Amino acid sequence: RKIGKNVKSFRRQLLHTAEVYQSGDITKLYQMTKKSTGKMRKLLLYRRNEIMATRIQEWHKQQSVCAAIGAAHLAGAKGVLRYLKQQGFRMQPIPLIARK
Repeated sequence: RKIGKNVKSFRRQLLHTAEVYQSGDITKLYQMTKKSTGKMRKLLLYRRNEIMATRIQEWHKQQSVCAAIGAAHLAGAKGVLRYLKQQGFRMQPIPLIARK
């Protein structure tokens, strides 16, 4: 409903989000997502991050893991990367290569 009433604003926000994503600034993307999820933040962001980190850890006990996670879930004090680093994981980013 909110999007339907503010199509131009939503379009601007979506384009801005795409720019931030393309720049690779996961911290800013996390902050934007945190702000936009409002009251659902705990469920849509924090809890999902805990679940993803736990599953990755469990899978890693059985085999090597390559996990793809939405960029907004990576950074932050409650981000997947922090949870995994606390468990002793070492990670390295794979840079985004822009196609022309």
